[in-house]
Amino acid sequence: MTFKGIVKHVSAIQKGISKSGNEWQALEAVIEESGVQYPQSVVVKQLNENIERFRLIKGQEVTVHFNSRVNEYNGRFYQTNVCWKVEKQDDKTLPVTVTQKEFDPSTDDLPF
Repeated sequence: MTFKGIVKHVSAIQKGISKSGNEWQALEAVIEESGVQYPQSVVVKQLNENIERFRLIKGQEVTVHFNSRVNEYNGRFYQTNVCWKVEKQDDKTLPVTVTQKEFDPSTDDLPF
């Protein structure tokens, strides 16, 4: 799903350790439509490396791409919108690039 609007709120980063022992961090942001009479809002959650990768700032105009997840707990249902891509309107011509680590053959632990 996609949603275009202005970042109205960015929460503090939450950190923890999963049941499997992996560290995680999450951040929630409120995005509100702009330019409409009755603006709608959506809360999106960014996880782990996406927090630093996208760096949402209050007041930015963005288009967020997210997946909607629903979980059941004690007979109640909870929805979470997990953000996987952010397009900032200010720098739309500058795509976000992910750098790859340089390959070092001395650290190769493959058996072949």
